[in-house]
Amino acid sequence: MPTFTPNLKYDNIMEYRLSSHSGDLFFDLKENNEEQYLKITQSKNIGSGNFRREQIFIDRSELLQFRDAINKAIEYWSLETKKENKPEKKYSLEEKRQEYGNAYLPWEKEADEYLIRLYEEGKSIKELTEIFERNNGAIRSRLKKLGKL
Repeated sequence: MPTFTPNLKYDNIMEYRLSSHSGDLFFDLKENNEEQYLKITQSKNIGSGNFRREQIFIDRSELLQFRDAINKAIEYWSLETKKENKPEKKYSLEEKRQEYGNAYLPWEKEADEYLIRLYEEGKSIKELTEIFERNNGAIRSRLKKLGKL
């Protein structure tokens, strides 16, 4: 998670910049006559070196409400971090290798060439899984990568 970093320029208390394909977001914690607020600026490139900037100001007393609204949007769209979204494995590598001896091992060039040859000779995916000791998904994925599916 990004953190705010102190910046002594422009009377900012802290600032943070987030860049994406559509533009930049600037988060600036500011202080003005003993009043603190968050200024969020969105800057989008509209072409020919021109930018459109929009700003919102959130008073310190509104910040927790703003956070709650953002969290509701995140929850609604089911946006979670990859770590939270990652399904728990229901098997171990050893268990997979008992069933498919080459499970999760890298493919070698010779194996790729042999796979292509056997596939072009008409071997079924099921037959290829037995020959290469890999599951259906691994065989199909490799054939796709090699441009054969």
